[in-house]
Amino acid sequence: IKFALGSTVSPLNQETVNRLIGSSSYDRHIRSLKMQLAKNAYLATNLIASSFPEKTKVITPAGGYNLWVKMPKSTDMADFYAQCEKIGARFTPGYTFSFANTFEHYFRLVIADKFSAKRIEAIQHIGRYLCGSLY
Repeated sequence: IKFALGSTVSPLNQETVNRLIGSSSYDRHIRSLKMQLAKNAYLATNLIASSFPEKTKVITPAGGYNLWVKMPKSTDMADFYAQCEKIGARFTPGYTFSFANTFEHYFRLVIADKFSAKRIEAIQHIGRYLCGSLY
């Protein structure tokens, strides 16, 4: 019906996905993905803990590909995001997830991608900046 209505879903793609999900390759892929996400979460948590101000908290979800980080109330978040932009550290501001500024001092860190040396350095750099060692 979708095809008859002009949908762009390719029958070939549907069959390919159907076969993948029904194979053992899919289970291996999911296991591998879960292990990589767990490693990335561990690395990101340790980077934040070792580089950011003492009262910074990492909220690790039971699953998924994001970590939530709560900054100390004393953090100037506008300055934080300005510095992040300068050095190329990419975080999603928490305030974008609430109409009431509930998450003003939070940011979301995506952990789905592997952590390159450049990304690790950017996270450490912004942490050092926040701790006052780059003023």
